[in-house]
Amino acid sequence: MRLLTVCGLRKIKRVSDALEACKLLKLKGLPFKYIVVGGDMGNLKELQSLAEKLDIQANVAFWGYIERERVLELYDQCDIFIMPSIMEGCNGSCLEAMARRKPVILTSATGTIEVVKHMESGVVVPPYAPEAIASHIEILWKDKALRTRIGKSAYQSVKEKHNSDVWANKFLEFISDLI
Repeated sequence: MRLLTVCGLRKIKRVSDALEACKLLKLKGLPFKYIVVGGDMGNLKELQSLAEKLDIQANVAFWGYIERERVLELYDQCDIFIMPSIMEGCNGSCLEAMARRKPVILTSATGTIEVVKHMESGVVVPPYAPEAIASHIEILWKDKALRTRIGKSAYQSVKEKHNSDVWANKFLEFISDLI
């Protein structure tokens, strides 16, 4: 199972929760590789230490900033995208993963939940819930048809709700309300 997170490594992104979830996957004997892409914003050493403490460092890679084309390749190669953030607007990397037909796991604390319907176009878990993240990764890992169906639905959701025409119309409505 190839897992991916793309974000700046700040504490509010709660990559630590995803690492804790990965430990639970390892304890169950589930194979995984978790790649975290994004710049250090004061939290990288702590996350690396946590991965070592949890004994999952062989399954986790922190890649830092990488070229855009490589990020897109990683979206295509991953099986599940994880965004455990506890404070987020409409997360761009979640939308990008959805646009690449990937199931996303995110917390109910993000603005992206406006686009995601639980177990239809993604998975919504409570904040600070590594157990919920792990259990949903396991569900998706065991059911490829479900993973594929959620990925396709995620793509449709982004296509319908977050394309340039939709945003242009929202902007025009906003402007006309001001006038």
